[in-house]
Amino acid sequence: VSDTRLNFTGEGKFNDNLTMGGTIEVEIPSENTRTTTVGNGSTTSSAVSLTERKMEIYAKTKYGNLWVGQGETASH
Repeated sequence: VSDTRLNFTGEGKFNDNLTMGGTIEVEIPSENTRTTTVGNGSTTSSAVSLTERKMEIYAKTKYGNLWVGQGETASH
């Protein structure tokens, strides 16, 4: 069972030498079979909770790239 994910990504070119962008991705946990039983309904509350997955900004220049925040790992 996969959780629902909501992703906002943006990027803008400031000039010929600088491009900046960022990503915000959150996760909304779905009900799974561990919390639902047949005939008894859900045992979880109806409150929606958001968990951050990615929150990062970056700058790309002709000299290199800089990433700051929580994003993909180097092994991904």
